[in-house]
Amino acid sequence: VDASAVQGTAYYYWLSAIDTATPANESEKAGPISASLSSSKQPDTFKDITNAHWARSYIEELLTSGIVKGYANGSFHPQSDVTRAEFAKMVCEIMIKRANWVLSTETSSSLTDVRADHWAVVYIETVSEYGVMVGYKTSDGTLFRPDKNITRAEIAKIISTVLKLERGESKLKDVGTHWAKEHINACVKAGIISGYKNGNFEPRSFATRAEVCKMLVKMMKLLDTQKNKGKNTQQ
Repeated sequence: VDASAVQGTAYYYWLSAIDTATPANESEKAGPISASLSSSKQPDTFKDITNAHWARSYIEELLTSGIVKGYANGSFHPQSDVTRAEFAKMVCEIMIKRANWVLSTETSSSLTDVRADHWAVVYIETVSEYGVMVGYKTSDGTLFRPDKNITRAEIAKIISTVLKLERGESKLKDVGTHWAKEHINACVKAGIISGYKNGNFEPRSFATRAEVCKMLVKMMKLLDTQKNKGKNTQQ
């Protein structure tokens, strides 16, 4: 047993045998054997997600797909906000698996406020290159604001862009003059998002982790539907 092994690191070992003759003879070393110590398995669910939680099925689906993870203490924090960088990573992981996206190979960011050593730089560059999250044009250059919490309206625009949704209408009361109105209505028409019981969408509100899970699962399913329709058309 290699007590010094570290999780996430691959190790190579060479085996040899020594016979019991006197003097002992050591065999030639065998070919290398690769081994690694994997991290602990993610739980099937989380201690703060009850059976009755409205987003349980969406959270578990993204957990199974490896799109989201929980915290070390076994919780998910469904009401916590999601940053733009975190959302960029989720979108990339979905699109790589379902739409053959390729991660950017840029070693530095074209966005003014994203450092080359930012943990999400490759995901941010990827969504930027695909035209899904292009940042904000300012006098200081193009900013991504990676650590800013993402709003419900921003997510609607991103999903609408990814899926190339047709424009539609909705009965939401608070999106009439909002800049993302067309994207929000398109997502409502496609069944990706919905408003609250009071008839509002609250486009300026930050999206929670639970809400993001629901919207992304809906996006994944529509992506699969679009892909299958494309296959049937080609046949």
